[in-house]
Amino acid sequence: RARRLAAHSNVATVDLAGGGACPGPEAVRAAFDRDEVLAASDVLCLLKRAVDVLAAEPNVLGLQAPLLTIGDIHGQYGDLEELCHGDGDGGALLQARRDCGAPEALGGPPASGDDKKVGSLLFLGDYVDRGARSCEVLFYLLALKVRYPRKVHLLRGNHESRNCTGHFGFRDECNRKYGPHVYNQCCSVFEAMPLAAVVATGRGDIFCCHGGLGPDLRRVADLNAINRRVEPEDKGLLCDILWSDPRRDDEFAARRTTLASFDTNPTRGCSVVFGETAVDRFLRNNDILAMIRAHECQEAGLAQDFDDTVMPFESIGEHEILDGDDNVRKKLARVTTVFSAADYCGHHGNLGAVLLVAWDKACAVAYAARSDPKDFAVPPPASDGELTAMAVRDAQAAAPWMPTTIAGLLAALRDLQA
Repeated sequence: RARRLAAHSNVATVDLAGGGACPGPEAVRAAFDRDEVLAASDVLCLLKRAVDVLAAEPNVLGLQAPLLTIGDIHGQYGDLEELCHGDGDGGALLQARRDCGAPEALGGPPASGDDKKVGSLLFLGDYVDRGARSCEVLFYLLALKVRYPRKVHLLRGNHESRNCTGHFGFRDECNRKYGPHVYNQCCSVFEAMPLAAVVATGRGDIFCCHGGLGPDLRRVADLNAINRRVEPEDKGLLCDILWSDPRRDDEFAARRTTLASFDTNPTRGCSVVFGETAVDRFLRNNDILAMIRAHECQEAGLAQDFDDTVMPFESIGEHEILDGDDNVRKKLARVTTVFSAADYCGHHGNLGAVLLVAWDKACAVAYAARSDPKDFAVPPPASDGELTAMAVRDAQAAAPWMPTTIAGLLAALRDLQA
């Protein structure tokens, strides 16, 4: 039973675990629906369990269709609620979750042994920043991951880093709601997240990641050879898998030089853009049919680039995905971008979308914004007590290596005495 604790940052705080166990997704969701902040002990328990689960996974997951791919959410908890529990237009989202074998808790088919059935949900990263409820998004997803480790998969996005979260809102939100010690543990979770997945289907394998290709990524095995438990730099394989974008203009595609594969990425200020030549070479060298990514806001919630594949494609619900000639798309393209935060940041007006990868076809579900206004709310003004916390946050930002736990402090003292 939830035990109410002292208010923190003008939001009620509740202890959900009681006996020391980590809170389950049902309890976490219920608390967030009441606009309550979880007790720090519950959050730290959840983060520790999540690190253990995620760190045991390889850099590249091996998965099997049916599978539902979900793009950027960016702190829009209302969209996550819709994706996990809403019906969608004409019941399209509910049907997609059932078709992908989602756990019963997410509207999947009722049966025992949820974690042993074929099918799963694959989130492609960028859970935090921009939106005002990034903590809610991250902690609910981690509660699902801990409960269903083989059914819910969380890839790392470019915003799952200290650098991005320090600039785009999550660090401030997390410090305000839970404190620097929780934020630092969140960064450990980010570093434990896998980088990509290869999904087996009846038509061929599909490569999934957040960003895309880079000049150092020749084979999928290259990703398994790197250390992911670090902060990404502004170039290299780890950077590119999180940050790169497809280049779509005709001038780039027509250039018959090595730049027809990769070029600088002025939009991001780091990493590269990759052309059709790079896509063709990567897919051919790895015997892969297509790739699915996120990372870019799309007006229709989903975009497809470069030549079509042999996999049939259809739209479910009232929003149809069109090809470059404004015809209803019938085939999956070699590169698909999925973006799931509808009306991104509350003013882009875009649809959100998910992509169901079935055994022999792909199905898109696009939906209009249903985000809660609280997803874009301005944080409350700081109280006198929070001004002190702000000084702590500034010190932590200046020296992120400082210990944030008693055990860490004692270890540091022992090192100094050695």
